[in-house]
Amino acid sequence: MNIAGLIIGALLAPLTGVVSWLRQSRTFHPRGIACRAQAEAVARDGELGELARALEGPTLVRFSSALWKKGDRIDVLGCALRFAREPLGAEADAGDQDLLFATIRRPWTMAFSPFTTDVGDFLANHYYAVSPFRAGDGARVEWRLSPERPSPAGATRAERFEAAVAASGVSLLLERAPYRSAFRAFDETPFRPLVRLHRFELFDIDQEALRFSPFRAGRGIVPVGFVHWLRSATYAASQRARPTRARRSE
Repeated sequence: MNIAGLIIGALLAPLTGVVSWLRQSRTFHPRGIACRAQAEAVARDGELGELARALEGPTLVRFSSALWKKGDRIDVLGCALRFAREPLGAEADAGDQDLLFATIRRPWTMAFSPFTTDVGDFLANHYYAVSPFRAGDGARVEWRLSPERPSPAGATRAERFEAAVAASGVSLLLERAPYRSAFRAFDETPFRPLVRLHRFELFDIDQEALRFSPFRAGRGIVPVGFVHWLRSATYAASQRARPTRARRSE
């Protein structure tokens, strides 16, 4: 446990709670597109193969923008995954695994990330888990989510993504690399693919009832470090303050 992150997160929690109450939605990533997909192991051998097989199966995927509820304005984009089991729904089971990604490589690059993000296409960006995890052999690792092709043309980001889903054109690679340093964001880190997410379908789900957590680690991928523990209290405050069910008018 990172005590400093936990304490600072507790101090920030009232702010995220107030913002969520005022917005009547998440403080960050307030609106998103939910899908169901299938996770299929790409890595086959050794410890990587074992971990990849543990993630196989139905997966809940939510793409979103970080700040704005409407429009394709300058922003950071996010993608949240839940490796689960049937039937998929808003409620998580004990064996589920959440991984949260954004178009931010490291915490210190956050201020620049809106200017390096292609906000017009969810599938034109790499997504990073930002801070380290432990998995398998216990070494610190980082995660990247890489779309294998961009979306087709369209008037808006949502339209482009929905067209990609309709054309069976959405495919994401979940990749892992050794975590080297919080300050080394642009080195040639050797990411290795573990899992391919494909067979996407748009999924009608109550997104206010859907609550992701980086500490949901049912498949053995455990968050470590300051930033993750900073999230602990702030996420909890935001989730308590926002509606538990989507309003019918939205």
